Amino acid sequence: GALFVADSSNHKIRRVEVATGSVTTIAGSGESGDADGVGEASEFRYPTEVAISADGSTLLVGSNGGLRQVCAAAPPPPPSFAPIV
Repeated sequence: GALFVADSSNHKIRRVEVATGSVTTIAGSGESGDADGVGEASEFRYPTEVAISADGSTLLVGSNGGLRQVCAAAPPPPPSFAPIV
């Protein structure tokens, strides 16, 4: 399992793998700000709360700048189709 941590001082959301202790940044640029976005393109001001969707694709992050919605990863591109001739 994983634990999600609001790293307030660094303006980031971290994922900690409980079994290994491995830590990865899943959201936040490291700059204080107020921007929804994908992964590290998002910005928070001292995040304090984090909730994650059941499928793990979306985070809601509470910070001094309000509530931010963040995609944990970019959605896949739409399928391409060959033209019908």
